[in-house]
Amino acid sequence: MGCITSCCSSCICGSCCLNSYLHVYIRSVDNLNKKGDLFSCDKAGGDLYVRVNYQGQKQSTRILHDSDHDAVFEEGLIINNCYPHCEGSHTLTFELIDHDTMTGDDVLGVCHVEVPTAYGLNMNEKKYKFIGKEGDVIARLRIDQVHFIHEKLNKYTGPCKIFCCLCCNTGMCTD
Repeated sequence: MGCITSCCSSCICGSCCLNSYLHVYIRSVDNLNKKGDLFSCDKAGGDLYVRVNYQGQKQSTRILHDSDHDAVFEEGLIINNCYPHCEGSHTLTFELIDHDTMTGDDVLGVCHVEVPTAYGLNMNEKKYKFIGKEGDVIARLRIDQVHFIHEKLNKYTGPCKIFCCLCCNTGMCTD
């Protein structure tokens, strides 16, 4: 007997009822190097955020206004429908971006991180280098967690569409 009707009829493992996603926890960006045109258009400092890109999916942190030397994010990001891969290397790309209100946002630096190859593996707190356009280190990214999570899908609990059921199990009965 399968898990759900759209599942294959021989499902025993229950993997069709599980969701997989990648969890990334960004602590901070430290040691910002302000030489060059970094923050040149902003008055007090940079309006920074970090964009995470994995397999074509993108998530961004909130924008930290007036970041001077260190930018503390303390923010977790979730990228849905991602699975660990045993074959080949898969990289997670981080971009440090200067948010501009008048012109387009500027990518200040890029950092590449290998993701874990299985569920349950976690990359503990590490620092990585943001590399700028000229190949110099412009900042250090502090990441606390990068791991895949496999959990039960949230099932739809709205009204049933089957007429004979009358939705009595969900409390949607009409008298």
